[in-house]
Amino acid sequence: ANEPFSFYEHIDGNPSSLGPNGVYSILASKVKPGIIYIGTWGGVLNIFDSRKQTFESVTYNLLDDRYWGSIRSIAENADGSLWLGTSGDGLIKLDEKYREIHRYQFDNHKNNTISNNGVGQIRSDNQGKFWVGTNNGLNIFDPKTGEFQRVRSRVTKEYPVKLVKEMESLAHSNQVIGCINQVRDLEDRSLPIELKSPGTYWVMSVGEGDTGSMSDYGWIEDAQQDTIWHFGKVEDSYYAGGAVKNRVVIQPVNLQPGIYTLRYRSDDSHSYDNWNDDPPEHTSLYGISLLKPLDGRQTAYFQKTMEEDQYEMLISGDEIYDIEIGKKFIWVSARRQGLNRIDPTTNQVTYYQFDPGNNNSPSSNLIHDIMEDSHGLIWLATIEGINRLNPDTEQFTRYSEPDGLPSKFTFGILEGENDELWIATLNGLSQMVTNEISGKVTFINYNSSDGLGGDSFLIRAATRCPDGRFYFGGEHGLTTFKSRNPNRDVPALIISDVFISNKSVHDMGEKSPLTGSLLSTDTLNLSYVQNSLSFEFAALHYASPEKNQYAHKLIGYDNDWIYDNRNFAAYTNLDPGSYTFAIRGSNAFGVWNDEGKMLAINISPPWWQTWWAYTIYIIIGLLALVGIDRSMRHRIKQKERERSREKELTQAREIEKAYSELQATQKQLIQSEKMASLGELTAGIAHEIQNPLNFVNNFSEVS
Repeated sequence: ANEPFSFYEHIDGNPSSLGPNGVYSILASKVKPGIIYIGTWGGVLNIFDSRKQTFESVTYNLLDDRYWGSIRSIAENADGSLWLGTSGDGLIKLDEKYREIHRYQFDNHKNNTISNNGVGQIRSDNQGKFWVGTNNGLNIFDPKTGEFQRVRSRVTKEYPVKLVKEMESLAHSNQVIGCINQVRDLEDRSLPIELKSPGTYWVMSVGEGDTGSMSDYGWIEDAQQDTIWHFGKVEDSYYAGGAVKNRVVIQPVNLQPGIYTLRYRSDDSHSYDNWNDDPPEHTSLYGISLLKPLDGRQTAYFQKTMEEDQYEMLISGDEIYDIEIGKKFIWVSARRQGLNRIDPTTNQVTYYQFDPGNNNSPSSNLIHDIMEDSHGLIWLATIEGINRLNPDTEQFTRYSEPDGLPSKFTFGILEGENDELWIATLNGLSQMVTNEISGKVTFINYNSSDGLGGDSFLIRAATRCPDGRFYFGGEHGLTTFKSRNPNRDVPALIISDVFISNKSVHDMGEKSPLTGSLLSTDTLNLSYVQNSLSFEFAALHYASPEKNQYAHKLIGYDNDWIYDNRNFAAYTNLDPGSYTFAIRGSNAFGVWNDEGKMLAINISPPWWQTWWAYTIYIIIGLLALVGIDRSMRHRIKQKERERSREKELTQAREIEKAYSELQATQKQLIQSEKMASLGELTAGIAHEIQNPLNFVNNFSEVS
């Protein structure tokens, strides 16, 4: 099981063994075949002869290394001389016989020296220069001149020296409107000021800040206590000398006449006369000052001087984690500041940083290792898994524990001869294999039980030799191996058992749905109460079978394949219907059986959900509809008859009313006629009275 891994560790009392306290850097020599350089703790360089299987130790003098002398990076010249990047003693050059020739260290009074004595990375470009990453900035070193060009970052950028000196002198002149300086721990100071005239004023503030926020900072409030200027963003500040956390801001601010207040607040450490790290260059300016220019010419001078503060190249961070000299670009990662892509032909820098709302970004800003593979793709080892970046499309692809990595904490990446990747993690080594046909990525994981010697590896402590052998280092020692020849045999797949309500179909006796061997069964017919199912399955490949991998999918239930690398799957309370349980599997070398194995599952519905039950439901429904229709028709006719009778009654009432009105009219007419006849009668009485008999007859006739 431990083939093909070999492990080397320190043996007390054996000077020919690996040095103590871990492996921090590794380099395979291209000049001396079979020689591996190993940087360890305690100022010791181990020289491993892989042919003789012997270790030789070379030491250097520890001077200022507060980290007890670990060699963090190693580079080699064509003549066999070496460069050692130390954790506190700068950059050391050794000749081909491993004798110290020169030590390059930081000098605060010389800008052409290395920017910090903590050197984490050394990479040689095709111009013969070295890119040197330190704890305080990126450097380009010319070994011919011995001079360093410091590449500024958005953290270590500085104002022009003459501007700072000018402001410092003005801070002690009568041009100062207000000043809070020499601020100590835990102070919250205020200074009211009154401005008589409008204009452009200049504010200068020195304080303490780290990634993302300020600890000691100043601001300006107006009469309503509203903040009108604030020193609150580290990314908008400049380096003030000393420790990187010393920050300074010099900015113009337009103010109207009125009452204002200068404010400054400090925390419980790192302040005037009580610095817990290197103090800023101008300690007396620790605070906030407001200055009034003499005239417009002085304001123009300030602005012009600030415009001179243009850097040819500006990267995102100051503590350099890794450097990769690619075919086209130079890639640099800075602590918690993401990835920088530098175009050496234009010095243009492109920044790639984690964006929680954008999957097309690095999965973390803490990038431990950068590797450009043989196809020009960029691979990143981060604390949130590994990332692949296609430089042409600028598309990121992320891989982490759900994809099969043994840990999301990844520390180094190397490419193998078969396009596979080897990844150092917090939980062993992982081999990443990509299926050429499907593009499926498989992670094959190894730990101490496979012969690694330990499970946790250190950042970038990895190399691949010209003969194809890999070396990975950790605090436990050194692990080495050659790429395993992949076994291309496609594994056969079987579904070995099916459980119904946690009971195997092999143990159900007459109640078992099996009619023969499960291995030859294509379909299982189950009742509706047999809807909680579990499956066991296997890939029949016996070269490290514990590393065989699996995927499963219940077609009709799962939307996608589930690559959980378990040979067991369970489903509960499935609805009646037809399903197909399908599996895929790989051997220990990531060769998949993509055709898979399938088993059809038919779960019959209960009787009240069968076709004949639904037929009865339909017939009953139709009869109910017919009854309802008849009832509705009867009700409609009944209502129509009621409406007809109501209409007839209304018409009768209207006729009766009209008849009554006609009778009344007739009576009125008759009455009118009677009155007319009476008048005629009265008029003729005199004539008719002469003949009583005619009068009586006429009167009787009228009556």
